[in-house]
Amino acid sequence: MLIPEQVRDSGCSRIRILVLTAGLETVACTIRGLLLCCLLQTSCAMAADRQEVNLQLECSDGQCVNLFTCQPVGSWLSEFSSTVPPDRVIRDADADVSTAVYRSVSEDNRRVRLFPCSQLFGTYLAGPKEPRMQMLWLSDSRSDKTYGDAVLGGRVGLVRVEGDDSIAEQFQLDIDGSVFARILPVEESAELKGSDYLVALWGTWKTGRLAVRTGYRHLSSHLGDEFLLLNPNYPRQNYVRDSLLVALSYQPDDQWRLYGEYGYAFGIGGGARPNECQFGGEWTGERSPQEYGAPFSAINVQFREEQHGNAGINVSAGWGWRADENGRHLRVGLNYYNGPSLQYSFVDDDENLIGGGVWLDF
Repeated sequence: MLIPEQVRDSGCSRIRILVLTAGLETVACTIRGLLLCCLLQTSCAMAADRQEVNLQLECSDGQCVNLFTCQPVGSWLSEFSSTVPPDRVIRDADADVSTAVYRSVSEDNRRVRLFPCSQLFGTYLAGPKEPRMQMLWLSDSRSDKTYGDAVLGGRVGLVRVEGDDSIAEQFQLDIDGSVFARILPVEESAELKGSDYLVALWGTWKTGRLAVRTGYRHLSSHLGDEFLLLNPNYPRQNYVRDSLLVALSYQPDDQWRLYGEYGYAFGIGGGARPNECQFGGEWTGERSPQEYGAPFSAINVQFREEQHGNAGINVSAGWGWRADENGRHLRVGLNYYNGPSLQYSFVDDDENLIGGGVWLDF
């Protein structure tokens, strides 16, 4: 836990950061102090005139005591150094153990969190292209093949701003990335048929049960090397989408959620067209007690312009366990999908998949 504390010394303001490390190594204390130092430098610039600011890092286990001094030096650094008036720094006893917190006492009482461990805009439970950990075994009635659909990915919060803002109560910046791989487990050497790659940057605003997010997403699709060796004449398509997206999510209560998303791709290739959208709904049962988990069910409907109205419908249901402190959701259950291929290199193929597996959502 990081506790900012204001101390007066020789006419300048000193910020003492008490790091309750509970036995962590010295290097962990130093890293937390450096991260918070950067945040304090930026915040102090808006507080008052530029003067010397001292940042003291103090570990409760006595392993390290460091003092950072920020002074105007006539360069870009001077823009981030200033006196901190006594009424601008307060003790934050509610700081998250894994989150550096600096609270500036101002009219809107904003609070900034670095690397928040939870999300303001949760993963679509039935979304087939969501950043998560996943392993599904699926049977396709159209091709009479068995697929293993694996996802290796995740989403990380970079910064969260909380306060009585006129636009939203909370804002968070996130980055995510994923690899969506399809293997043919019953074929020779369990060949990799293809893989899609996704990376995105999101900004989310949330007030009450309504969340709005917008961002940029890159998605590209590639055929597997073994698949190409076994099918040398297969026409390769370099499917690419560079998109700007906007999405809304609303939770009427703690168990239900509705959402919709629209994206426009300004960079396309391999048969992709600019417009896409998806929408869906989710239900998660009440947990009593929490460690027993709860049932869930979800549906997602997705349209891409190149599919000429052919929707992809994905339905998931099963049992899941959710962690309250970070929102991570471990699920096991069944999955059904009907629509265009979930591997975008096969943009002209349709699939009818049924199976099950495990998901870990962030």
